[in-house]
Amino acid sequence: MEKKDFRFAKVIVDYFADKITAKFSLDKHYNRVVAIDDDVFSAFVAAWYYHRSKRKFGYYPKVDAIGGYGLMSSRINPKKDGKRISEAEMLVEVLLRLGVAKEDIGIVCSEGTNTGQNLAAYTKFLKLEEGKTQKILFCTTKRLAGRLWLTQIQQQPQLDADYVWADSDLGECQYYNGKGLAKGLPYLSEVASIYDRYMRYAYPEEGQPQFMAKLDENLPYDVVKAGKHLCKNYKLKMPEFSFLKLWQFARMYVAFWRYRYICVNNLDCNVKFWQYRLNLKYGMKL
Repeated sequence: MEKKDFRFAKVIVDYFADKITAKFSLDKHYNRVVAIDDDVFSAFVAAWYYHRSKRKFGYYPKVDAIGGYGLMSSRINPKKDGKRISEAEMLVEVLLRLGVAKEDIGIVCSEGTNTGQNLAAYTKFLKLEEGKTQKILFCTTKRLAGRLWLTQIQQQPQLDADYVWADSDLGECQYYNGKGLAKGLPYLSEVASIYDRYMRYAYPEEGQPQFMAKLDENLPYDVVKAGKHLCKNYKLKMPEFSFLKLWQFARMYVAFWRYRYICVNNLDCNVKFWQYRLNLKYGMKL
């Protein structure tokens, strides 16, 4: 991994996030807040809005958790009854530690294996609550925001949703989310897959379904250059087999087992840090 690889990753993440038109507004009321995917940072952001909503608007929104079993979570998440818990269950554990009341935990979707399936399951659950206006706030990491938005408006356009994330740049490449293992290999591989999926899912081959919406413009040169470079050098989440992909998977697998306890301890430290922030901001005693 070279410094330029992380600069290329930033170019891609910033570009897709900046294109989102449905962004969080401080003055909007959201009655459902969603923590989603394998990065518990989304739970940090969801818990922040949950407590902010009570302070500013006088009510607690429902907090939903979405996420199945991915490449990371199926290896570093803790076990329960002999089985590793899902991404959604992990998000719920963090939300509870950050002061979200158990009765305010709404929908827990953990059956999907990709973003589209997770969104479809979530939409199905929401239909059970008829007669209510569901204004949704997706709390995400910056790298996931653009991909999630393009998938949602293509596959589930009926969802009335906005998006919020913390502009943390390389702060997302940490041990607690597994992205910082093997010198950032999982993080760079994920950003490479964001570019790859956009090119394949927004511009599918003839006869194939379109899973992501197209942007109103062609990708600029610097984004294409960054995407091609990362896709060439980080094969971990690419669909085709290669010896580089095999080697990178082995390297990541070794890193998981070697540093899994560091990941757990790093998560605990980050949760405590957010507890401190919430205590300071809202006078809580977490």
